[in-house]
Amino acid sequence: MRTLTLKSGGKVVERLKGIDEEAMKLKYEILEGAVPVADYNSFIVVAKGSGPNESSVTWVGRFYRVYKLNPPIPPGQDDETAIKAVTEMYDSGLPALKKLAETK
Repeated sequence: MRTLTLKSGGKVVERLKGIDEEAMKLKYEILEGAVPVADYNSFIVVAKGSGPNESSVTWVGRFYRVYKLNPPIPPGQDDETAIKAVTEMYDSGLPALKKLAETK
């Protein structure tokens, strides 16, 4: 379990679901928090890159909008809001991971 603090000040509680060291893969889920999604499950895989001393990172998430019923969908609980939030999370997380990997 870990709690992330977002740049916006919101918090997200995640639970690690599994680590496969041989495949360099980890799986986790979001249990609760400031990300407007439901049933978020994700995995991250690190693989050899195309050149020496390079790696490739694949980050995949599966989730639903908050409001799972039929329209009318309340504002902020729609597909567009969920996709935007996850995209922003990946857009800030991947550069941070790159920076961390390059400093060690």
